[in-house]
Amino acid sequence: MFDSLSLNFANWSKSAQFSSSPDNRSYYLNSAFDYQNYKFINVDFNSRNDASPPWFGVEGPADVHSWSLSWINNIVDLATNTKRKLFVLGHHPLITRRPWTQYICFTPHEVHMIADEGLLNNKPLAHWIGGHVHGY
Repeated sequence: MFDSLSLNFANWSKSAQFSSSPDNRSYYLNSAFDYQNYKFINVDFNSRNDASPPWFGVEGPADVHSWSLSWINNIVDLATNTKRKLFVLGHHPLITRRPWTQYICFTPHEVHMIADEGLLNNKPLAHWIGGHVHGY
């Protein structure tokens, strides 16, 4: 999938993938591409912790991974050097105004960690597009 997308998008890149567990749940799936004057960054802040029974899969809240942060920093530098506007695509919203969905978003400390990588402090300002909130 990643390789086929490189045929359609300029400067398609993905983070180095690695796994520290036999079921490959430690892969970090970050990617980026250019479209016109924009850099799109797809970030992986999904949890790697098992969900509590009776739920399946992984926990719902966002989880800031140092591996993703360092990769994002490099991509933001590239975008800044080429004066591209940034769009960040992530599964989780940064914040929500809905009190019943705040537990799945980033904590204020995590938002500051992300900002320190340049995503929220760059010029021009990055736009964050997140999903995950099912309660609307």
